[in-house]
Amino acid sequence: MSKKYLFSLTITPIQSFIAQAKSTKDFYSGSQIISELIQELLTKFPNQEDIIFPARRSVVSNKIIAKIDIEEQEKLIEALQTSIKSFLSLTALCNGVSLQCDSKETQQLQDVFQLFYASVEINNNYKKSYIEVEKNLAIVKNLRRFNQISSKNICYVCGEREAFCRDKDSRYRCTLCYLKSKYDNSSYLSTAGIASLDWQDGLDTSAYKQNFKSFDEALFFEENLEEKYLKKHNHFKSKNIKSIKEELKKLSEEKPSRQYALINFDGDSVGKILSDGLDDIELELFHREFSKKLSNFSEQVKNIISSEKGRVVYSGGDDFLGFVNLYYLDEVLEEIKKSFDSIVNVYGIKISYSTSVVIAHYKAPLHKIIEYSRALLEDTKNKYSSKNSLVKGGIGIEVYSTTSRLSRFIGERKEFVQLKYFRGKKVNLYQLEKLFFFAKEEMDYHEYLTILKMMKIELKRFFLRREIGFSEIDIANIQSLLLSQVNRDNSIDLDNFFGFFKTVEQLSKDSNE
Repeated sequence: MSKKYLFSLTITPIQSFIAQAKSTKDFYSGSQIISELIQELLTKFPNQEDIIFPARRSVVSNKIIAKIDIEEQEKLIEALQTSIKSFLSLTALCNGVSLQCDSKETQQLQDVFQLFYASVEINNNYKKSYIEVEKNLAIVKNLRRFNQISSKNICYVCGEREAFCRDKDSRYRCTLCYLKSKYDNSSYLSTAGIASLDWQDGLDTSAYKQNFKSFDEALFFEENLEEKYLKKHNHFKSKNIKSIKEELKKLSEEKPSRQYALINFDGDSVGKILSDGLDDIELELFHREFSKKLSNFSEQVKNIISSEKGRVVYSGGDDFLGFVNLYYLDEVLEEIKKSFDSIVNVYGIKISYSTSVVIAHYKAPLHKIIEYSRALLEDTKNKYSSKNSLVKGGIGIEVYSTTSRLSRFIGERKEFVQLKYFRGKKVNLYQLEKLFFFAKEEMDYHEYLTILKMMKIELKRFFLRREIGFSEIDIANIQSLLLSQVNRDNSIDLDNFFGFFKTVEQLSKDSNE
């Protein structure tokens, strides 16, 4: 009888590959390409029932765990390596990108992804085998190659690879980023399209769209109905612009929102959960069960962020990234929480997750917003990691104009709900910040107790002023918010405390201004 081995595989890069984008089309295309690559690799496993993770091919996961017969390993690895090397070249050819054999462009596509794998004999002890194979895989990943580029002609999108291909704006991209721009993906929406989804609902815009040579949802915003803009983006058609503006006003008395939200979600300590298991369930059984739950959650996320509410960029089970129309943001976040709790969080030990929400103007550079979203998620995880906090899992929120950050707050979920509660309530931020001039960055325990007491008294006095008109319950919530900003070294994160009220101020503004 053939010996069974536990085979663990990971592909890199995944998230950084998707994030290298200048437009939502690049963004969606990167995700779709990864999804198709994962599906292709999964087909190479001879016995599909031996695939433990992921449970479904539709999940965008950079990790595959499976049982294999030792006799099949060499053939499997060869098939995986061949697929990962040829996949992007074949995708490029299918999307009209011409390539020559052994050219620099072809070589660039072949070198994008790296495959790391390890296998160990199971020997009737799955948990021991899993821990060992993951340890071996970590060692192998430390040997990853790094390609140095000497060329001065670097791709303006990713900033990593040599640029060979000129795009429609006469700027040069690497072959990979050029492929993303040419990839056939009709499901994407521009950031202007995401921002205006609720406004478009119920409107017949077909006649209005006929006024343009080509159409983009940015043309729902009057500031873009100028001859210079229309000609630059190949929208211009020989028709009076004044009459087009009149047609736009007739579509709706209201103006569309200029803001959209980018949600980044990631489960906390999933690697440790996979190693340790939960509720004393035999580990292989737990892996198969947990994988199915994550796959079900992934599918549910796609239902929650439906086409009229936004777009899911990728969904990997324990993580996802998606655009959401601002009107539906609170509803979507609540539905995601309910879905995660009912589908995944059914064990005795609860699994936490961290979320970043970046609200941005539709004209803000997308590659920057993606970068800010990832950084905010990392900061949120760090703030609520087990080493730094008794609470795990938080939400970070930032608001951006076209050029700069307007506000930032990282808090627990109950504090995030308070943001909605306080919307519309005006607070003089300058006067509020002046209240705490006596606070220090570093304090011993006795100083901390004294200063915290003073701050709570001043807060109550400030918010009970007639012109502010906060209730006793409001003030109690604000005092609780202040207490949650206390770090273990007795310092107080006042920037985050003030950030709460700056974020309230931004969320209270009309998003179509």
